[in-house]
Amino acid sequence: MAGGGSLGRYDGVVLLTGIGGGAHLDLTISADTAIFVPIVNIESSVYEDPPFHGDDDESLRENSVKLLDETTGLFAEIDGVPVDDLASYRFISPSFTFGPLPPGNLLNAPVGTTSLSVDAGYYLLLTPLSVGTHTLHFGGINDAVGSSIDTTYTITVVPEPASLTMLAIAGLGSMVYRRRGRAQR
Repeated sequence: MAGGGSLGRYDGVVLLTGIGGGAHLDLTISADTAIFVPIVNIESSVYEDPPFHGDDDESLRENSVKLLDETTGLFAEIDGVPVDDLASYRFISPSFTFGPLPPGNLLNAPVGTTSLSVDAGYYLLLTPLSVGTHTLHFGGINDAVGSSIDTTYTITVVPEPASLTMLAIAGLGSMVYRRRGRAQR
C-alpha cells in the first residue's frame, strides 16, 4: 500500500500508485493510454520481516490475503461515480521472485537481494478515457500494516499524437481546397 505517483508508461498503459494523506496529483496522458491502478495491495516475501514475512509460496499467499482482509473503507470513483462491487477486482498473484534489488531500494535490502513473493490486492484497469479532464479518487485503510491510501488524480486526456497529425493534415487539406475553390471563381 505504498506509493508515490505515476510509476511510468508501459505499452500504452500508465501505472499509477496510491499515496496517503489525501494526496492530489495531476497527470496528462494521451487518448490512447489505458490506466492501471492498484487501489490497495499487500505484498509478502521471504526476505521481509513480519507482518510481511512468509516462508514459502503457501504461507506468503496466506499472509498477503490475511493482511488484505484487514482493509476497511475501500473505495474508488471515476468522475464522481463509485466503482461498484470492488470485490470483483480483487486478485492474488502467483508467486514470483523480485530483484535483484538496486542500491537505495525501498526495503533497505542489500544490493542484489532477491526473494520469493506474493501480492494480493484490488486493481483497476481502465480503458482509455475520452479527451478532457477526469478525476480518479481511490483508497482504503489497513491498520494491520499501518497504511492508509487516499489519492485523487486529476487526469487531463489529450488527443493521441496520431490524431493530432491527422487533424493537422485534414486542416491543411481543407485550407488548400478553400484556396483552390476561391481561385477558380
